[in-house]
This record gives sequence, C-alpha cells and structure tokens, in this order.
Amino acid sequence: MTQQPLEFVTAEAQLAIHRRLSELIVDKMMLPCDKAVMLRLMAFHAYGSSKALSIAAMQYKWRADGVHVWRDRAIKQAVKNLLEIYDLPIGSCRIAPHNGYYFVISDEDAEAAVRPLKAEIFSMFRRIKVLSPRSAFVRRLQGQIELLIEEE
Repeated sequence: MTQQPLEFVTAEAQLAIHRRLSELIVDKMMLPCDKAVMLRLMAFHAYGSSKALSIAAMQYKWRADGVHVWRDRAIKQAVKNLLEIYDLPIGSCRIAPHNGYYFVISDEDAEAAVRPLKAEIFSMFRRIKVLSPRSAFVRRLQGQIELLIEEE
C-alpha cells in the first residue's frame, strides 16, 4: 500500500473538517458558546497544532469585535461539546508558544492531542485505585491499565 504525502492527507482532513463545520453552522440547536468557539477556530484557520488558538486570543478577538466574551470555563465546555457531541476533532496544546485549541488534521496532531489525555487517564486510575482498591471496577481494569502503561 502506498502512503499518501502528509500535505495531501492534511488537505484531505482539512476538507473533511470544513464540510462538517459547514453543516454545523446552520445547526439551530447548537449552544451559542459552542458555535462562537467553532466559528473563532474557523476564522483563525486553526488547522493543525502549529495554528492553535488560545482562550485569551479568542477572548481578545471577541472584545475587539464588540461581541459577547465567553469565560474560560464556558470555552473549555464548548470544546468538550464540540468533541463529544459534534464529533469535531479538536486538539489542545498546553505548551507555549502553540498553546490553545486546533482542528486535528494529521496523525502528529492527533498524537500530540492524545498524549496528555492518556497521562490524565492513568493518573485518575491511580487515584481510583487508592480510594477504592477492592472495587470490581479497579480489579477489572488493573491488568489492562498496567499493559497500556507499559506500552507507553
């Protein structure tokens, strides 16, 4: 099987996201903050981790445009909704200078977005294990989590 060049895959992924965004723009049920965050990421062309848009940058632009400025917590919830409800592949980066949110358009973007989530899952499991070491849930997951940690 021949592998497509990254530029082609990236453009293809960007087009797929753009199609999905076009569908969502007319969604009357979408919460206002969800739509505002989605539109801000689109306007900034936040395709790929190198184009991540920070919460502060979003808020600055909303202020400059004279529109409602959403709070940090509402923006984070909107990103969660865009991912979990609307299936938009939005990654985040916590490392300057590219901290912020972006549309995932490559395997590298996806891996960068998933890495901190995996670490958070492992950390949460360690806490659950301390709080409830004899629970059936902990016993069922113990071996699986240990295997996953070893793979990392």
